[in-house]
Amino acid sequence: MGVKFFNGGVEIAGSFGGGIHLEEGKVILTLCSFENCKAGIAGAIWVAEKGHLDLYATSFLNNNDILAGGMTADIRQYSTSEFTSTVNVHATCGEHSSWNGSPQAGDDLKAVGLDSSTAPHKSFSSGTCVSCLAGKVGDWYNPGSCTDCAGGTYSTDGTQECIGCGTGQFSGLGSGSCTDCAAGKHLNTKTTGDETSACTACATGKYSGTAAEICTACEAGKRLVEGATGDEASACADCLTGQYSGPSSTSCQDCAAGKLLTNSATASEPDACGACESGEYSAARSTTCEVCLAGKALVNAETGTESSACQICDSGKYSASSSTSCAACAAGKLLIRSTTGDETLACTDCLTGQYSGSSSTSCATCAAGKRLVESETSSEAAACEECAAGKYSESGDEECTECTAGKASAAASATCADCAAGKYSGVESGSCSTCDDGKFSSSTSESCTSCAAGKYLINSATGVESAACVFCLTGQYSGTASTSCQDCTAGKKLVKDATSDEADACSTCEAGRYSGVASEECNTCAAGKYSSAESSICSICEAGKYSDETSGACTSCPTGKYSASNSATCSSCAAGKHLTNSATGTESLACTDCLTGQYSGNSSATCANCPAGKSLTDKDKDSESLACAACSAGTYSELASESCTNCASGKYSEAIAGSCTSCASGKYSGAMSSECTPCAAGKRLEDSETGDEAAACTSCATGKYSAISEVTCVSCAAGKKLVDSETGTEAIACESCASGKYSGTASESCTSCAAGKILTDSATGVESSACTACLTGQYSGSSSTECSSCEAGKHLAITATSDESLACTVCESGKYSSGPTASCSDCGLGKYLSDNGVSAAEHVKAEKCLVCSAGTYSEGSSSASCTQCIAGKYLTDDAVAETQHDEEADCKICAAGMYSSSDGQATCADCEAGKYLADDEVDVTNHNEESDCTTCDAGHHSGAGAANCDGCGAGKYSDIPIDNEEDCKICEIGKYSVEAGAAACLECPAGTYNEDAGSDKGFHDQASDCVVCSHGKYSASPASSACADCSVGKHLVDNGVDQTNHDSESDCSICSAGKYVASSGAANCLVCGKGKYLTDDGTDASLHDSNADCTLCDAGTYLADDGGTDNTLHDNVNDCTTCSSGRYSGAGADTCIDCGAGKYLADDGTDASFHDSNSACTICEAGKYQDSAVAATCTSCAAGTQLDDDGADASNHDNVNDCTICAAGTYSSGATQSCTVCSSGKYLTDAGTDATLHDNQNDCTSCSAGLFLADDGVDATNHDNMNDCVVCAAGKYSGVGFGVCADCSAGKYLADDGVTKASHDSASDCSICGMGKYSDGGSGTCLNCGAGRYQADDGVDVAAHDESTDCIVYCGVGKFLEDDGVNHLNHDDANDCLVCGQGAYQDELAAGSCVGCGAGLFLSDAGTDHLSHDSVDDCQVCSSGKYQDQSSAASCSDCGKGRYLSDNAGLTSFHDELSDCLICDSGKYQDQTVGTECADCGVGKFIVDEGATASEHDSAEKCTTCLAGTYTEDTHAASCTNCPIGKYLNDATGNVNLHDNIDDCKICTAGQYSDAAGLGTCINCPAGKYLSDVGTSIFLHDDVSDCSNCGAGNFSSPGAANCDGCSAGKYSDTPASTEADCKICESGKYSIASGATSCLDCPIGTYNDDAGSDKGFHDEESDCTVCGRGRYSTSEGAEVCTYCPIGEKRCF
Repeated sequence: MGVKFFNGGVEIAGSFGGGIHLEEGKVILTLCSFENCKAGIAGAIWVAEKGHLDLYATSFLNNNDILAGGMTADIRQYSTSEFTSTVNVHATCGEHSSWNGSPQAGDDLKAVGLDSSTAPHKSFSSGTCVSCLAGKVGDWYNPGSCTDCAGGTYSTDGTQECIGCGTGQFSGLGSGSCTDCAAGKHLNTKTTGDETSACTACATGKYSGTAAEICTACEAGKRLVEGATGDEASACADCLTGQYSGPSSTSCQDCAAGKLLTNSATASEPDACGACESGEYSAARSTTCEVCLAGKALVNAETGTESSACQICDSGKYSASSSTSCAACAAGKLLIRSTTGDETLACTDCLTGQYSGSSSTSCATCAAGKRLVESETSSEAAACEECAAGKYSESGDEECTECTAGKASAAASATCADCAAGKYSGVESGSCSTCDDGKFSSSTSESCTSCAAGKYLINSATGVESAACVFCLTGQYSGTASTSCQDCTAGKKLVKDATSDEADACSTCEAGRYSGVASEECNTCAAGKYSSAESSICSICEAGKYSDETSGACTSCPTGKYSASNSATCSSCAAGKHLTNSATGTESLACTDCLTGQYSGNSSATCANCPAGKSLTDKDKDSESLACAACSAGTYSELASESCTNCASGKYSEAIAGSCTSCASGKYSGAMSSECTPCAAGKRLEDSETGDEAAACTSCATGKYSAISEVTCVSCAAGKKLVDSETGTEAIACESCASGKYSGTASESCTSCAAGKILTDSATGVESSACTACLTGQYSGSSSTECSSCEAGKHLAITATSDESLACTVCESGKYSSGPTASCSDCGLGKYLSDNGVSAAEHVKAEKCLVCSAGTYSEGSSSASCTQCIAGKYLTDDAVAETQHDEEADCKICAAGMYSSSDGQATCADCEAGKYLADDEVDVTNHNEESDCTTCDAGHHSGAGAANCDGCGAGKYSDIPIDNEEDCKICEIGKYSVEAGAAACLECPAGTYNEDAGSDKGFHDQASDCVVCSHGKYSASPASSACADCSVGKHLVDNGVDQTNHDSESDCSICSAGKYVASSGAANCLVCGKGKYLTDDGTDASLHDSNADCTLCDAGTYLADDGGTDNTLHDNVNDCTTCSSGRYSGAGADTCIDCGAGKYLADDGTDASFHDSNSACTICEAGKYQDSAVAATCTSCAAGTQLDDDGADASNHDNVNDCTICAAGTYSSGATQSCTVCSSGKYLTDAGTDATLHDNQNDCTSCSAGLFLADDGVDATNHDNMNDCVVCAAGKYSGVGFGVCADCSAGKYLADDGVTKASHDSASDCSICGMGKYSDGGSGTCLNCGAGRYQADDGVDVAAHDESTDCIVYCGVGKFLEDDGVNHLNHDDANDCLVCGQGAYQDELAAGSCVGCGAGLFLSDAGTDHLSHDSVDDCQVCSSGKYQDQSSAASCSDCGKGRYLSDNAGLTSFHDELSDCLICDSGKYQDQTVGTECADCGVGKFIVDEGATASEHDSAEKCTTCLAGTYTEDTHAASCTNCPIGKYLNDATGNVNLHDNIDDCKICTAGQYSDAAGLGTCINCPAGKYLSDVGTSIFLHDDVSDCSNCGAGNFSSPGAANCDGCSAGKYSDTPASTEADCKICESGKYSIASGATSCLDCPIGTYNDDAGSDKGFHDEESDCTVCGRGRYSTSEGAEVCTYCPIGEKRCF
């Protein structure tokens, strides 16, 4: 250390390391002050010029050899002028010589015998000069030490100055060298040793070499290579094809798919990448764009795959190459070629009579039953019109034909059908009319016959009356022309069957009787049922009512009685219950048990409560005197109690009490007490809640007293002792201590201070307060008034002695003391002191303890020596800080990359470069020898001291271990590596290549650096540097997407059919030209290597495609398209020749032989012509004309004028050889003057409304005049143009029979039938409703009269009608249908009753809404907490208290019986009648019953508080747990908080024990025994043997915590039970201390003549009375003194 002094005299004792700088004044250097000191001054002593300086470097002990180790000092003057006085230097060396002198300016003064070197950068140490270490230099002003070089500089070993770091270098304080900033970083600050602070990483896109001040940016078009150095060529790599970058880029960006690269040297994507042209596409990183072939359209420009970019045109569409969309053929045409952009080549017209929509590939024909009206549509509905009812057509017909009389057809019919028997029809009928109800006919009949009265129709389709009509069944009746017989309605009986009037046929049943439908008699209602007059059923009496047989109504049950539904009588509730529901037949549902404490007699509606002070004895009684008993004294009851409850301990009651009264202060009582008892004097109330006096009243503790009825005892004051506890007066109870003794509060005796202490306060019972112990390091004998101290270097061994040699001991090794102390102080951890109790002088102060040296430690606080750190560890501190040596853990395991191979090392050595040691201060065995350093694996490298080896980066490899990353080699051509630490590079797979020859690892660091071959190329072997061309006749279309498409020469595909290629390396083959095709499909390349390989198309075909991109148009002879209709061709044609006017060629390209010459063209047939040179068909003659030449002469078909106008009564729709006669209901009078009057069937004039014309296009003379129209028959009408008259619709009639046209000209001429009538279609009159049916509509709604079933009304779902055809009045209105009642539903129509909901279900609606009863789903499952064990229930029953049901509207099986309501488990209760779960009783309570009896769980009160001695922590306990042996729990009041935790069980107090589990109180130790533990451990209170016997001279009462000594004046030679058992000393004896086992003899010369009458005459030595004058005693224990003999001297 360096020390500097100014102005003053200072004495410094000790050893010094460092320079001493003296300015002025006198300094005495005391190098050593103790014996055997071996240290001296290490450093320079500098002397300044400041007048009269004296320097003394002397030994403290003169010439003793205390500096045997040598003194080192370099004593110098640094003044520039002479000294004015003498500087005296005394330096004692090893030879005990000295040197004196008067130095002059500039002289060097040195201690004798030392090295004479004066270099200021060196210092002396033991007579030699040591060079400053690297990173330090000597200090001219402080030559005794070396100074650290500043940050940013360095020095080597022994240099004189610090040198500044070079460019890009840095260093920290005290550095021996400067460090270069690593490549990829630039210098931030020189003046730090922290590389992260000194050097900053280059910004993104910049690079640097080692020791760089700045970083350099890569230029645009290049990217920074990972791990780049300062070499621009290696740091910056060109972007790959299709990539671009701006300046300072770390990566290149791909041009996105759908674009191509136009400028690589820019950071702007719009500047770098141009969009592909319309119809073109490209993959990412493309420099060119591709086009879609003809027949396809571009759908995704952002892909390099043709299949993803181009989509084949949808059916019916076409396109040219480079198209972005496909065009559709127009409506009325069909697609014949998709690979062209020319609409005339792609699409052709549909044939005559056909139609098509846009985008069609075929034309459609109208189906049979329809005719064509529009050809340019894809909708069949728009193109084809259905034939009207009464007409038909075949497939392809352009007109519809009328049906003849006796037949009919529906709309869109292909034929007309014959009318069946039972029906009839006229001309052009849409349907055959059915015979009216009750009538029949044979087939083709014009009218129908009625069934006779008393019969009904069973078969209308016959002409035989016996087969058509049958007699009515029993109980039925009918009128004429009936289709059914009518039943007498329910509630009536049949009296006449031959009538149509129900009133004549049926008689009503009276009240109390009923009948079903078609009954001949009325039945009697049974008991429990009833009916009103005209009833179809007997109704069941509802629950709560009853009835006798043949009753018209039900009677309610009397008060207190109940009944189920269908009951003949009512039942009564039993005694002990009361009526809660009269409307049930189940006693458990009707009658409810009286609640706790209630009673009732038979047939009771309510229950009565027992009053407070009484309890229930018999709930089945009807008076209080019989049902309730009075509670006895000591018990009580609340209102409605089933039993009387005992008064708890501490309370009492008189007889018939409603509650208990607490005892007054100082009194106690046991359970069930009628009064309370006071505690006696000398005792205090301990527990008022017990009847045991011993438990209730506790004797006053030692030193305390009390009067009668006290709750507390009073203590004797400190300085006094108790003499009488059974009094309330302090003067009587307490007596002051004798002189020299002390006592505390509540003492029975006084105590003297023990040896080693002195009395300071007599008025305390605490020995520590009464007697003061000697101070630390002091000692004394007994009865001492002062203490003695041990000297420094020693510690107190024995306090209670006056002998210093016994009291004080020299400190042991590793300890010291600097003054009086009870023990020596430890040197402390990290220090040692070797002397082991020999010399006190070696232990007199802390400085005698030395800090452990480097590489050692001491874990003991009092060590004699230090322990060496084991090999593999180190400790650098060298005797400086003890906290660095105070535990073995201060020996640090060497860090990762370091080791130490021997014990006691201050530092660890680095593993050499190329090796590593991964363990980082974890396992010392991994650092204790050099072999723990592991050589790096191939592909890895490390520097010296490495914790692990770093792998060569991706794109590099090394086949041997190396020292640094620079030694890693970049992968060669055709190879790559993606994982760090590669020992070898992976070969690029076949189908890829890598042309980079190791110039940049960035071209080898990922699998994608292996570039997939482009179009037309392949590489068959791995590690390829380039791809080979596919040979001629072959191609490869994958453009660098899938390597598996390029990994073999076989990936070069022979051109497919229709293609060839004459050059190598082709991506695509060329398509054959016009009129040519090539069929070989890639089997032989020699068949695809020239255009000459393409074959000419046959005659009759052509191929127009000019060899674009779609080979499918040239790959088959079928690609040579057969000429379309109206054309022909020769061989090799690219187009076809027209047939000419008047001709057609129908084949539309199906057979070339039909198109191979002009003879294939056909002359038009009759009714057609063709004025076009190209036609597939001929054009039909216009409507209203005809053409009779049938293909004989083309000149008769080449002009529209070849068609002639139709004659009168006929028309044509065109394309006919002859004209058509007008259909039924129409006529045409023009006789061929104007074709427009014959061009449509509508030109035929319709007959007027009310008329008809039956001939249906047979004879034109029947249609050439308006008089051909005739008036309609009865029941029929016609509109304009009817061929037959239409039937009036069912429900209507028309009486005029062919007389007046105006009576038949509209459907309104048909009148709706009146009330009670109906009709079938075509009727002249209406029929009456049959018996038992009704019809209320009076000619308003035709739908209410159009069939016989309109006379029947059915009840809907959710309703019922019980009357079974007995009384018609029960069926004459919809209101006769009743809504189902509660608990019932009906999901069918026409029901006579409702279905009851099953058990577990209910339905509460009381018949207000039939929608609430129309499904079994209306029956609801009982909710949670409820059940229903009966069917047809309106509600569910509560589970009741003590039960629960958790299912909420789930399965009915969980609610269909009471047992589904589960009784609560033990420890749980439910006090609600509807519960989903039971509540826990909670801790401290229990219920024993485990789901057996609900009444045991029906309230929280059923949870019983644990009894005394028990507890439970369970919230739902079935029982309580006994307190363990050794503990007790004395609460019996029901306070649950005192039973809810095991901690409520208290360990027995002092003087008590419990030897059984579950005790409410502990047992007192017997008299004469004691137990002092105050409840710290149950094992000290679990048996009577824990009570210890009192010793002789002591006594204890039962339950004593300790024994009391027999008081002064008494003794006991055996253990005593009470003070009274202690015996008073006999005459001649005394005792002065409590607990005496015998009494002391009075000394010689004294006597005591009391014979044990009073202890007060024996409790002090002074009670031994000195013999009086003239008396003596010669022995101890004298009872009396002896008189001196006569004549001898008398004692005075």
